[in-house]
Amino acid sequence: RERGASLVITGVSRHGIMDRVFGEETAAQIANDTDIPMLAATSAFTGLPRTVLIAIDLDSQPIPSTPAIHELLSEAATVYFVNAKPAVSRTEAFNLSSWDRMYDEGIAETYERVKSSLDLPGKVSQQLIRLTGSTAKEVLSFAAHANVDLIVVGQRRGSMLRRRFSSGLPTRILRATTCSVLVLPRARQHAAVPVVHASAPARSTRTETITDRGQWPTRLAALSRRNAGRTVALEIDDIDLGAQAQASGYPFMGADYDHNDDRVELMLGQRGPGRSHLTHSVDHPLSIDLLELADGQLLALRIATERGQALVTFGV
Repeated sequence: RERGASLVITGVSRHGIMDRVFGEETAAQIANDTDIPMLAATSAFTGLPRTVLIAIDLDSQPIPSTPAIHELLSEAATVYFVNAKPAVSRTEAFNLSSWDRMYDEGIAETYERVKSSLDLPGKVSQQLIRLTGSTAKEVLSFAAHANVDLIVVGQRRGSMLRRRFSSGLPTRILRATTCSVLVLPRARQHAAVPVVHASAPARSTRTETITDRGQWPTRLAALSRRNAGRTVALEIDDIDLGAQAQASGYPFMGADYDHNDDRVELMLGQRGPGRSHLTHSVDHPLSIDLLELADGQLLALRIATERGQALVTFGV
């Protein structure tokens, strides 16, 4: 930051569980905190990449048009845009028959948006690859299969939420990659929630964890009344599948807890006949976490389970 750098370059090395416990994952730590692109290079990175893989999901933003990224991709001959769709039967996705169609249409739009931002020459082969399963696992498997030189992956939300609730896709990729990785921080103007600095007391945050099921219906009802209509993004994090963005840009309708079935219902979309709406069920929740600003404004709602979590982030 002091030097106005446009790119941070680190090495890639294997780290065991003890390194993670004691904070020795340098590349992953920088990737979580940096606000400029970071290139984690392997020893095989002896020239500009010819085969590039760009991981995309429903919430992916355009690639920044900076001189450093333009130069880095200047010799690319093949670019794969890879999306791993959640396995519906495993993540208990939306109870909506048209979910697959809506998801595929959203990914097609994302592909065009990200591809156009690169503005690569016509001679460069650009392909959308649709896979199903864990994003990190599928991306790494395809990268090995296609002899990829560089994986490009973006951070999906601000570092504040990553530290609270998740290690994030870049960390999963960095821990297992055999090729170089370019991590793109999410532009602040696109962030799902604001970046809150500790130096601003009026914007400090608090996290509340509620494990008493008896409180859930009342708390969720009050939360729904206060936040109905706010634009949200929904991400599902599964122990096997990893983190998957499942919806972005939908109005929040509400959340409710069903005692009989022991599940939390998350409802997104517009009210009224003929309006599109989505419902996601989180079975057998363990806790509900609320991340709020000091003034009570809700930033994130997290439903934790034994298998992972459902995370709703609210726009401001």
